[in-house]
This record gives sequence, C-alpha cells and structure tokens, in this order.
Amino acid sequence: VDAVYGDGPAPGEFPYTRGVHAEMYRTRPWTMR
Repeated sequence: VDAVYGDGPAPGEFPYTRGVHAEMYRTRPWTMR
C-alpha cells in the first residue's frame, strides 16, 4: 500500500498542519492563563 499523504511539511512551514512554531512547546512551557 502506497502512502497517500507522506510526512508532509515540517512544523512551522506552510500550510501549518503540524503547528505554527517549529519547536512548539519543546523549548518553552505552555502559558497558563
């Protein structure tokens, strides 16, 4: 079976399907509000 979608773009790259920041919460904790 062939992969239809593959890995897709990296985080932080358009169209931002894996998040808008490349590092997301790996370098800084979530903001608690």
